[in-house]
Amino acid sequence: MRVLAFFLLIASALCLPTLPENNLQHSDSKYKDNVLYVHLIPHSHDDVGWLKTVDQYYAGLQEGIQQASVKSIISSVVDALAKNPDRKFVQVETAFFTRWWNEQTSEVQSQVHSLVQNGQIEFINGGLCMHDEATTHFQSMIDQTTEGHLFLNDTFGVAPRAQWQIDPFGHSSANADLSAQMGMKSLFFARMDYADFAERNKNQALEFQWYPSKSNPSNSIFTQVFINHYGAPDGFSFNVDSNDDPFQDNPALEDFNAESIANRFINWARSKAPLFRTNHILQTMGDDFNYRQADEYYRNMDKLIYYTNLYSNGSVQVLYSTPSIYTDIVTKLNNNWPTKTDDFFPYGDSPNAYWTGYFTSRPGLKRYERTSMNFLQACKQIETQSSITGASTALKQAMGVAQHHDAVSGTEKQAVAFDYAQRISGGINQCADMMGKTIASAAGISSTLNICPLLNDSVCQYTVGSRSDKIKLVIYNTLASSRTEIVQIPVTSAKGASIKDANGNFITTQVVQNSDITISLGNLEAQRSDTTGQYSLYFRVQLPALGYATYTVDFSGSATHPFTSESIVKNFQGSISNNYITLNFDSTSGQLLSYLPAGYKTPLPISQGFYEYFSSPGNAISSQPSGAYIFRPAQNSADPCSLSTQLVSVIQGPLVQEVRQIIRKDISQVVRLFVDEQFAEFEWTVGPVDTTSGHGKEIITRYTSMIESDEEFYTDSNSRDMIYRKRNFRQTWTLNITEPVSQNYYPVTSSAYLNDTNTRLTVVTDRAQGVSSLNDGELEFMVHRRTLKDDNRGVGEPIADPGVDGKGYIARGRHWLILSTGEAAPYLHKNSVQRLTYEPLLMFSGSVTSKEEEKETSKASFSNMLINFPDNVQLLTKQLLSPNNYLVRVNHIYEVGEDASLSQPATVSLADVFPNHTISNIVELSLSANRVLTDSTFRFSGKDSNVVLNPMQIRTFKVTVA
Repeated sequence: MRVLAFFLLIASALCLPTLPENNLQHSDSKYKDNVLYVHLIPHSHDDVGWLKTVDQYYAGLQEGIQQASVKSIISSVVDALAKNPDRKFVQVETAFFTRWWNEQTSEVQSQVHSLVQNGQIEFINGGLCMHDEATTHFQSMIDQTTEGHLFLNDTFGVAPRAQWQIDPFGHSSANADLSAQMGMKSLFFARMDYADFAERNKNQALEFQWYPSKSNPSNSIFTQVFINHYGAPDGFSFNVDSNDDPFQDNPALEDFNAESIANRFINWARSKAPLFRTNHILQTMGDDFNYRQADEYYRNMDKLIYYTNLYSNGSVQVLYSTPSIYTDIVTKLNNNWPTKTDDFFPYGDSPNAYWTGYFTSRPGLKRYERTSMNFLQACKQIETQSSITGASTALKQAMGVAQHHDAVSGTEKQAVAFDYAQRISGGINQCADMMGKTIASAAGISSTLNICPLLNDSVCQYTVGSRSDKIKLVIYNTLASSRTEIVQIPVTSAKGASIKDANGNFITTQVVQNSDITISLGNLEAQRSDTTGQYSLYFRVQLPALGYATYTVDFSGSATHPFTSESIVKNFQGSISNNYITLNFDSTSGQLLSYLPAGYKTPLPISQGFYEYFSSPGNAISSQPSGAYIFRPAQNSADPCSLSTQLVSVIQGPLVQEVRQIIRKDISQVVRLFVDEQFAEFEWTVGPVDTTSGHGKEIITRYTSMIESDEEFYTDSNSRDMIYRKRNFRQTWTLNITEPVSQNYYPVTSSAYLNDTNTRLTVVTDRAQGVSSLNDGELEFMVHRRTLKDDNRGVGEPIADPGVDGKGYIARGRHWLILSTGEAAPYLHKNSVQRLTYEPLLMFSGSVTSKEEEKETSKASFSNMLINFPDNVQLLTKQLLSPNNYLVRVNHIYEVGEDASLSQPATVSLADVFPNHTISNIVELSLSANRVLTDSTFRFSGKDSNVVLNPMQIRTFKVTVA
């Protein structure tokens, strides 16, 4: 064959041959049963931030950190595709592509349109980023994908058909379910637990049909796990920086290698064929930031295709392809795929390396992302009522990029984490300006309304200081149901302030002195002391659905004085209670002893405490350290953070009761009961994590009960379905116990629970965290971590947030603990998740005059709903698409069989979302709003806008108003 090839190539006076076009045209090919087909998928995995910021990656800056220029990659690919109509490329991250597109001439844009239309460029995924699947909330996953899909639909008239999640560190059932609802026909990824991968290799199970939700069994998706990570096979990478040999097929030169490379590829393909259930193999050709000199890569792939097809005598045929082409072919050839119903967490790449640390890494960024998600929903809702357009754009873009698998995951370099936060902050400022002006105008307030971003740390310039004036406080509710909440604002003195509601009536308030820890933290975060409240003023508010209520805050001291709480630690009898719960403590240490919930006659023993794992720097078993991605403790048990808890003070009053504890100098906690609430709040402050001993640390809080949970517990999947977990167990393969702590950790986005036949213990979180149940009746949540080692997975630095002062980050967060009977548990669980995730938003005016205060109250409260949605339905999205056109999503929040009544189908009217408009048309869309659902059961008759929702169903509509 070598001789034959030589004469074939020398026939034209030693000129290089013109390679023929690939004769396998996908639209009319007749694939043969006795031929092995290898589908090459050219791609570049372009992180929207990781070692460099998203803009640095795009522009090719900071090349000393990493050689990557996405604008050069896209331009180079477009040029290379134009040279050969057979060549193909899959474009993934729309955040980069939109930047590039907006910089191009009309001629280049026209060229790209042609490449898209003839199938040379296929957009897959299509979101702004390749989002993480462990630490993201489903709302943000949908939002960021919708942003990208709307651009692609508006610009090219295309809708992605393949979900390309090749780099996230584990894969959630919620993401698979959402992908199917977006119209995706296939899902591809690379990372899977090493033991699971080996098992699937043996059983031809790397391709399967995934049924991710028991509530939506029709939402299945064809899924493939790559055989070679997401790079080219060893020896066949033709990127310009690769060490693999390119083709040398000029016989006039030394080292002719065309036949040897082709034969090696033929052997490789045949060795992989037994892993697949059809005679088609999908193989990625690319890697991180590849194709900067795309024509070099493509010229070699052209030759790989030509010579492999030649030297195999037709038995192995290689072709340019895309995930959609591949999926269409193999799903027609085979309907008997293995099935999958659970998820792919946690991910371990070797026996002592479980990627469970990132579930908690950078807790501050995780919390900021979560609160910003709620803020974005408010911004989009208020924007539908505003004359100011485009205000949400920057925040939608910033939040979209923040969902990237090296963003909210906490696995980026520190400088990049700062960049993500800065982008979100800029977007919030633009939204806040529009929101403040719009609501102030609607409410008849002359001054613009402002937000206080550091309310969590008791910092607000509009309520703190030597004040004797009055201000307006407007509180906005993003939920489509009215609600009652207790809110707090920082104030300067024990006199606090008097509060009038929207009807001009004084309401009950309670002043509580802030702890020294809170005051110090506020001063640190604000970098000044004159805006930190020495006290907190609590009061209860009534908020209308999807609207606001206005309150007058009077600092003059002339009105009715609020109730002032006193510290009563000397008289503490060991318990605090409201009309639903009694919490019993050790009266000396303040340690929690028991919890008496409504409906129980006997208190349930329960304790809560803080513990720490020392981060492994590597040991004799494995050199693997704990780092940004990987959690690997040095021992298999956590040590108590303190042998004795100090009871600092106990606060009692009409609205809130508190037990304040100091565990040690870097850990403190406040346990709260609010009036009429059926949860206990645990507000923890942790940090800076002390690593002066020379060890990194992972700090956990552990809730210990007598519940007989039988090794079982449940964690949410991106705040959607609850996923069954069992200690030391995997549903579809046998787990080898090598890291008994970290391999039993799972991601939680908003909640986890365990139960027995009588009682359920539920914990609702305010951000993404790692959780485990290492003993029956226990749930432990990792709340903070600081490592001293890099874990050798690419980021190149330990996880060590410096904080404001460079001494280390101080994390403050909340858990809501609920103990309840099985019948009451689902409602308390779901209601608490909704309330903590979508908290009321507070906006403050400047000083108001008495005349303004006395204005008629008709503008002081407003709802953008005709009636409340039922308890099992969430208005997920209300967003302006264009004048008179709105995007509306409604979401059934209960699973099949979860609750006897609330798990039943629910009916809502879309007209209720537009109380001041007449609807002229409604069209049902796919979840990401880029496809009209031709099989929709919804028909708008001109009057009937009722929508029926089945459990866990999300339905999406374009609503046009007259």
